[in-house]
Amino acid sequence: MKQNLKKLEKSNTSDELSDEELFDEQRSFLEIQEKMDEFFDRIWYDRKIVMFADIKEGLTEKLSPEMMRTIKKAMKCVEKKYGGKSAVLNYYKDDYDWGMLNGKLSALRWVLGDEWDNLDT
Repeated sequence: MKQNLKKLEKSNTSDELSDEELFDEQRSFLEIQEKMDEFFDRIWYDRKIVMFADIKEGLTEKLSPEMMRTIKKAMKCVEKKYGGKSAVLNYYKDDYDWGMLNGKLSALRWVLGDEWDNLDT
């Protein structure tokens, strides 16, 4: 992409360069869907960690034992899929990275026709 921007800077108008020269090949639907699924899983997982902390502190209503088991089982699946609990928990470093992760999910959903800013998990 940087090389493409340099080409654009050297030209007087963007009309001198074709779209093929300016942009890398588009991602396939499958590539987009795989990344959306990954971002969804990671955001969902983190939100469950926060939810459990809120329940422990009495800030959120307790869930039924069955619901807790179901969520924990799903969390184990996410951990297995992405290299373990530590890998999932350390995927982003700070609030900026967390915002980027959410923004990526929102943007990919938008590209596929969803409403802008949809961050439902």
